[in-house]
Formats: sequence, structure tokens, C-alpha cells
Amino acid sequence: MKTYNCGRIVEISGLKYFLKKERGSMGVYRDGEKVASVAFDDIQAIIFNAYDLCYSHNLLNEFAERKIPVVFCNEKHIPVSMILPFDSYFHQSRRIMCQAQTKIPLNKQLWKTIVSAKLTQQAYTLELLGKGHKYLLELVKEVKSGDSTNCEAQGAKYYFSELFGSDFKRDRNEPGVNGLMNYGYIVFRSAIARATVSYGLNPSIGIRHCNPNNPMPLVDDLIEPFRPFVDMEVYKMFIEEGQFELDTENKTRFVGLLNQSIKTEEITTTPNQVMHKTAASLGSVYDGTSKKLYLPVMAYLNSYSGN
Repeated sequence: MKTYNCGRIVEISGLKYFLKKERGSMGVYRDGEKVASVAFDDIQAIIFNAYDLCYSHNLLNEFAERKIPVVFCNEKHIPVSMILPFDSYFHQSRRIMCQAQTKIPLNKQLWKTIVSAKLTQQAYTLELLGKGHKYLLELVKEVKSGDSTNCEAQGAKYYFSELFGSDFKRDRNEPGVNGLMNYGYIVFRSAIARATVSYGLNPSIGIRHCNPNNPMPLVDDLIEPFRPFVDMEVYKMFIEEGQFELDTENKTRFVGLLNQSIKTEEITTTPNQVMHKTAASLGSVYDGTSKKLYLPVMAYLNSYSGN
């Protein structure tokens, strides 16, 4: 059996396990024998990454009631689906109505803010690694409403070339660097999904992303400024340590990123806490009680910068 619990995200991997709800916890059984137990209060999200995994309906209901996202992986260990609770916030109906009625100009301004924050974070990543970064900071100044000049794509091309070399291409279906990033992103995606649902937002109503086959376009909007945290860890694994495999240890490292100490312009906090503040601020923007989306410019992980 392979399970780990780190940073409040739990992954189940292995063969022939049965999961069921018990008093205050999730029981893990194999061949009728209990092999593990995880308190529901310790679960922020759960990843099902196992063959022949079975679970009770009551367990899924408990996850829903506790606002715990459930991520499903395929035989290649790639996340392919997620279950999210919707009845999670007493203002949810009002929030979702405001969210759905958001005018196009507001969404364009929100997207401008998100793209600017993403480019800034990418620039800080390159700066910490001693690579060229000033182009991205200049690009931030060029971002217009709705990113009409596609600064995000221009920045991504430059950023990944500087980070992993001119031959690197971002391809979700490729192993190695791309595989590591895929897993790191789904960990962050799961955390952001939990945050958005917790504050009464509907993850299926996006700001920019609008693919009808994507159940969480809002999550994919909000994750953008957080992606460089994953990219930095992948750089450390691949370039500095020569690691290629998505093993349990590396999965645990990605999960741990959510609770790493980071410094904002205001306080020392964690990416997970920032995600919740971002979701809360977006809800306030939608219902008209605030005009600004909280996407702070964050200094990088203390463990990397030596602080």
C-alpha cells in the first residue's frame, strides 16, 4: 500500500483497497483488514490513484458535506476528473447569481490583473535562478484589458525557453518535465478548487477560460499566478537534482509546496492561505463589496532563496 498525508492532501495508490466512512475518519481496508485511517479534519483534498479501488457512497457524501474535492487518476497516473461539492456556502446562491451576471468589462479587467500577476511571478522565478527576466517585467506594463495583445502567450514562450532551454515545449502528454508539472499543477488546482467552492463561487463559470468540456474554468483562471511555484520545484528536481520520475517522494514535495512559507508585501504566509484570500476577494468583487482582486506579488519559497 502506498498512501501519504502531507499538507492536508491525501493520495491513495496501490491495489485492491476499499475505503469507507467511519466515525470522524476514512477507513482504508485491504482483504477485509483495516490498514490505515485518516481523520476527515486532516483532509483538504483526496487523490484516488489506485487500481481496483472501491469506496462507499457514504464516504463520497461525507467528502461533499465537508467540501473536500476528490481527484481521479487514470492508469497512467494522470488526473482526469474531479468531484467538487456545490452546497458549501450560505451565500452561494447570491454569489453564483452575481458571478453569472458579471459584465464583460469587469471580466476583462480581472483577466488583466491575473495575467500581470502571472508574468510578475514568472519574472521573479527567472531572477532567482539568475536568468534573464527583465523582458517579462516590461511585458507586464503592456498588458491591456482582457490581455488583448496576448502578453500571456508571449511571456510563456520566453519564460519556458529561459527556464528549461530553447528546445523545451510545454506538452501535457509528455513525460519528464511536463509530467512533473502536470502533477504539481493538479495539486494546486485541487487546492484552488476547494478555496473557490468554500467562498460560494461556481468553478464552472470562468473569467477567461470558457471551454464547454472543462468543468472548472474559474479554477484554471485563478491558478495562473500560482503556476511558477510548481515550475520552480520542477526546475530543482529536474535541472539541479536530475530527477525524472513522479514517485511518491516527489509527489509529497509538490503537496508540501502548498504550506511552504512565502513572503508577500504584507505578511509571511503560505500559497494555500493566499488561494483562500484570492477566492474571498473575488467573491467580494462579484457581489460589489470590493473592486480589487487579491493577487499579491509574492516573494519566493524561503527554502529555495535561503531565507
